[in-house]
Amino acid sequence: MELAEDCVVNSVMVHSYFTSVKAGLWSLRHYIDWICKDERDLPLWETCLTAFYSSLGWIVKQRSIPQPIRVIASRIAEDMELPETKVLMEDLRIMYKRIYNGKYGKSIYETMAHVHKKIVHAQKEEEIFALAADLHSKKQKNDGNLNKGSDPSLLSSSIDISNSHGQNQRQADYYESPSDSFEDDDCGDYEVEDDNRNKDNVKRKKNDHDESDGINSFFRSPAEKTSTNLIRKRQKLDERKISNETDIEESEEEEDPDYVPSTSDVEDQNPPPLLTSSQFKCFDESYATMNKTHKWILSSGICVEDVIFDHCKKLSAESLLHSWIIDLDDKEAEALFTAEEWEEIRREIRKLPGTDGTFVNSVMRFADVKTTSELRYLLETTSFRNKDEPYDREKHYDAEWVELVMRKFLTDYEDPNGILHKPHLESWHDINVWSLIIDHGLRNLIGIETVRKESSSEAVSARKNRKRIRTRRKKIEERKKMGSRMDGIFRTYVNDIEYGAIEVAKKYDETKLLADGYKLSKAMHDILICLSRQVHFEETKVRQLRVVGMLHLGLKTQVLHLSSPKGYVSILKREKLLEVPVTVENIRDLIRVLTSVWMVKRIIMDCVDTVNSQVQNSTDFKQELVAMGTETPPQSIVLPWSCDTK
Repeated sequence: MELAEDCVVNSVMVHSYFTSVKAGLWSLRHYIDWICKDERDLPLWETCLTAFYSSLGWIVKQRSIPQPIRVIASRIAEDMELPETKVLMEDLRIMYKRIYNGKYGKSIYETMAHVHKKIVHAQKEEEIFALAADLHSKKQKNDGNLNKGSDPSLLSSSIDISNSHGQNQRQADYYESPSDSFEDDDCGDYEVEDDNRNKDNVKRKKNDHDESDGINSFFRSPAEKTSTNLIRKRQKLDERKISNETDIEESEEEEDPDYVPSTSDVEDQNPPPLLTSSQFKCFDESYATMNKTHKWILSSGICVEDVIFDHCKKLSAESLLHSWIIDLDDKEAEALFTAEEWEEIRREIRKLPGTDGTFVNSVMRFADVKTTSELRYLLETTSFRNKDEPYDREKHYDAEWVELVMRKFLTDYEDPNGILHKPHLESWHDINVWSLIIDHGLRNLIGIETVRKESSSEAVSARKNRKRIRTRRKKIEERKKMGSRMDGIFRTYVNDIEYGAIEVAKKYDETKLLADGYKLSKAMHDILICLSRQVHFEETKVRQLRVVGMLHLGLKTQVLHLSSPKGYVSILKREKLLEVPVTVENIRDLIRVLTSVWMVKRIIMDCVDTVNSQVQNSTDFKQELVAMGTETPPQSIVLPWSCDTK
């Protein structure tokens, strides 16, 4: 059994929870919490239960799976009909519904603070329960005379801790992980063994319930207070252990000892959060610092920054306009200007780079394919380079990448299971679709990598920490804040300079498109500000910068790009929504997707060239030294930061 606890099930026939989580941690409560954290679009409650128990049933029947794992699955499945499990299901259903409706955060453990049915792991708490039961029995003997004549119903309401322990022992073994412990009355302190845990979470949850702890303690008997104190002491020791482990993990992951992860980002909420007075103050300050001579004045005489400021002062909820971002698809922003003014703004957006002729030729040989046989014949009889031509990475990489994508999707189109027709989780699309199309397609960018899996944005972190004060003489009260976690970031290997970001969802949804697009747009704007710092705010170069973003929505994708052509505002342009086809007959749609990725690469390359253009050769540097003090420095523009979301 000890070995089984460290194992997972590797099969596409079970829910991804069982392929990601060790068998020793399997439980219904842990599964639901994992769903809330991992799934961007929560399924229905009935779907969750069906997937959980059907996966368990499949595991039990597979002889190829080690017996200890099948035993764990069998016991959890058998306990489904227990009364305790039914109560647990109902509590979880209520909490899940609240999370599903967006009333709470994405954690069952954070939401279930009021649940009355708590299960305590038997082996860890055996001594505590025994001592608490002994104290409880002594209390009953000492107060026996006082209880004479009392209402029998009141006496029967006393909790027999030892019996409760025995009744819940079997349930605890299979529905609670060894690290999950809950206090007997208020669920105030708890420990969750999870990849995303950290000491700040534990401390925050503890402080949130200090007041309720005091109220509940007032109504407890001496024996119940003693039992609660013993449990709390044990949990505090566990919390210290978590704190020490977290310190080690943080030091390994971040070089800055003050770097603190944020458990959640509110910048991807839909609708956006309400603004606070401090945020309005920051917005006013950013407007007040703008130089009138640098503002964007339209042909009609209207100042773009003034129009945005006057409009945003009336808004109670955050908009991209509060970050001085004009989204060309935003009807609210369009309504602020006349048709002529809006068209003038649209004309300032930079066009996508033209497609290279060599790349076009490499994809056109697949343009007329209608069957898998035709595609296979082309791949076997033609090549991306001439027969006797040596391979040149710089020349042939893109053409070879196109061929690799076609070979991969040929196997998908020939799959009798129709794999592309079926719904999948977000991670499935990342691994089986977008990793080859995007990650591999951009791999020939010199010095740049595509960082995946909820990577924290350094640009967003820079914005959140711009007012943070460093001092050696006194302790800093506010620790360094972590930036928003993006699903992908285009970042240099050296100095972590970011050039774009990715947000992912498992399927296309208009609401999700708006929410992810909002978070991505602000991250892109923060990246633009950081890049403008890299070019020392030199206006000529700032106007040449362009940050790229990508949205993955199942098999659909959309490219976004952001630049600041004039004034202090930035313009966001969303390109056409494209889709990876599920059948070979529509292979031209796949070619369009590949072309959009090629354009993303060109945007990044152009932006890198702009940032690196400040590097001078010896001759230019000599001329700069000779002219130092006699030439007028280049005009600069300091773009405002995005609005801080608390």
